Amino acid sequence: LIPKPRGGVPRGHEWDGVRGAYVHKETGAVHVKGTRSAASAAQQKERKDERDRSDRPQASGSQKRNQAQAEARKADANRRRQVVSQHRKAVREKARPRLGESFASIRQREEQRLLGKRFLFEPQRVRVCEGALAGQCGTVLDRAQLCFQETARRVTSLELDASGRVAITEPRHHHQILLDGSEDE
Repeated sequence: LIPKPRGGVPRGHEWDGVRGAYVHKETGAVHVKGTRSAASAAQQKERKDERDRSDRPQASGSQKRNQAQAEARKADANRRRQVVSQHRKAVREKARPRLGESFASIRQREEQRLLGKRFLFEPQRVRVCEGALAGQCGTVLDRAQLCFQETARRVTSLELDASGRVAITEPRHHHQILLDGSEDE
């Protein structure tokens, strides 16, 4: 006799130790494990095939996770795009003159940046520090032109050299000063 195997007994069958198989109680047919009818196999295949879940009212967990990841990627891209556009806007705003601001005020602000504490206003009293006229006093008639208007919205200025000073190359880059006791500039 063959011993009965462990596990469940198929419904409507009993163990036959001589044959070594489960036998149906009524028909006497031997039960062969793992065989199915063609209808049962087709039904299982249908179940295993990909199911269409598009008509479901709620998304599954994996669909929710995928959707959340896609939204997070979009939000991150939008945030990065916004940072870049804010930076570009700030650069444009800095380059553009303020509303109602004239070239003269832009020029004055830029020259103040270039000259620092050596900046002069037009009616200002000054003392000549260097050259043949050192020590004489006078009044500024016209400031040196250190900034130039290229277009209606763009202003350029002289560049600073390595020592941090403005390179003066033309006569228009000098201040015009009326010295005390003289009629010449």
